[in-house]
Amino acid sequence: MIEVWCICLCGLGSGTLLKLTTSKALDKLGVKGRITVYGVTDIPGGGYLPDIVLTQQEIYKNLKQRPAYQPLFEKKPNRIVVTSDFVDVDKIAAILKPVIRAVEKEQEKEKKKK
Repeated sequence: MIEVWCICLCGLGSGTLLKLTTSKALDKLGVKGRITVYGVTDIPGGGYLPDIVLTQQEIYKNLKQRPAYQPLFEKKPNRIVVTSDFVDVDKIAAILKPVIRAVEKEQEKEKKKK
């Protein structure tokens, strides 16, 4: 299962729209996922990070400037996906596909270690 955080300004309108589009994109790719919407100030701490963060350019810049969110950029920089299109399922699927494949490979390596 792939965990995706959709981060928008408040965690309401655009984030919910992005969540619905992302859900359809994951279905199209045949991937099971858990998608959670957060506002930029509501992102959980404690060091837990999702497999993928999906956001818009303005939020990306905002997060990158905040020390509390540096683990997102330090531990999984290639897992932060920026989009300007919150409604096109095909576009979201296309930008998520290579990231999802990288996550799946990492998950397989972790399984083999156990």
